[in-house]
Amino acid sequence: MYIVITENHVYTGKSLTLLNRSMGAQMDEDEFKQVGADSVAILTAKDLDFVQDKRKLSSIMFGNFFKKDTLPRNLMIFNIILTFIMFVRIGG
Repeated sequence: MYIVITENHVYTGKSLTLLNRSMGAQMDEDEFKQVGADSVAILTAKDLDFVQDKRKLSSIMFGNFFKKDTLPRNLMIFNIILTFIMFVRIGG
């Protein structure tokens, strides 16, 4: 069981993934202290903001990784239109 204690709330989760989802944060295994069979972390408000921002930053980087670039497609369309205009002028 993973337990995170903050100033205003106590978050628990059976797995690290479930805990991160309930907190809206991104915590790693090495940020916890082992207490018996449980892993416990005590966070201040600044620490909680940091781990929540860390999740937001990782999702931004992951989203930008799959971002589609439309510039080559637009240049190709412009090139086809320009070529068509040149053929019409030369042929006509």
